[in-house]
Amino acid sequence: MLGKIIISTVLALLVSCQLTAQISLERQVIGSYGILTNPSLSIQLSATGGESAIQTLSTGNLTLNQGFQQAEPEDLTSVFMAPELVSELSIFPNPCQGQCWVKLVPQVQSNLVLQAFDLHGRSIAQWGVQAFSGQELLIDIQTQSWPSGIYLFKLSDQSGRLLGSLRLAK
Repeated sequence: MLGKIIISTVLALLVSCQLTAQISLERQVIGSYGILTNPSLSIQLSATGGESAIQTLSTGNLTLNQGFQQAEPEDLTSVFMAPELVSELSIFPNPCQGQCWVKLVPQVQSNLVLQAFDLHGRSIAQWGVQAFSGQELLIDIQTQSWPSGIYLFKLSDQSGRLLGSLRLAK
C-alpha cells in the first residue's frame, strides 16, 4: 500500500512538473529571400531560414548573417516615407509609359539623392536635388529606354539617411 502511494505521488509530481515546464513560443519572422547589389560591387544577402541560432561571418567588406532575418535600416522591397523628414512623396503616372515625375516635399534643407534600381538591385539612374524645407519639388524621370518591369526608387539625404522609397511599374 505504501509503495502505491509513493508511486502515485511521484507520478503526480512528474506530471505537474511537466505541465509547468511547458513553454509557449510564438514565432514571428518578417523577411523575404532575395539579393541586393549596388554599384560599388558589395553584396547584401537577405534570407530567413528559421534557425534559432545566429552566426555572423565576415571577411573584408563582406558580411554574412545566418539565422532569423535581421532588420535592415533600408528596406527597398516596400514603399516607405519618413514623415518627419518628407511630408509628401509620390510618383505619377504609375504605371508609366515613358515619362513620369517624382513629387516630394522635404521637411529638411539638404542635398537629396534619388536613385532608381531594377529588381536585381542594380542602380540604373540617379538624380541630385537641392531641397529646401517645405518646398515642393518635381523630378522628371525619363523611362523610354528602360525595359518594362518594376523599379524601386530610394530617396536619401547627403548623409545617406533614407527619407523614403517608391515603386514604379513600366
